[in-house]
Amino acid sequence: MKYNDIFANLKLPYVREFEVGVYMKPSEIRSRLKKCGYLMSDLARELGVSGPAVRNTIYSLPFPSPTVRRRISDILGVQEGDLWPD
Repeated sequence: MKYNDIFANLKLPYVREFEVGVYMKPSEIRSRLKKCGYLMSDLARELGVSGPAVRNTIYSLPFPSPTVRRRISDILGVQEGDLWPD
């Protein structure tokens, strides 16, 4: 059984309301992705991108992927602007 299958139907109250100007830390993004059944490598495979592309996006390093940003925000159920400052 895949890691994602275990958590696929789990509904957790893991998304908190955000204050204006308060963003998630990279470690919090990774933790919440894991609670949703996604490791960074799973996300990279699903999107057909490299592991470093996912890491760069989560950690706001140069050249973040818009595709990865959209997918992470969809998984977590929050707006992109709540995850990363522009």
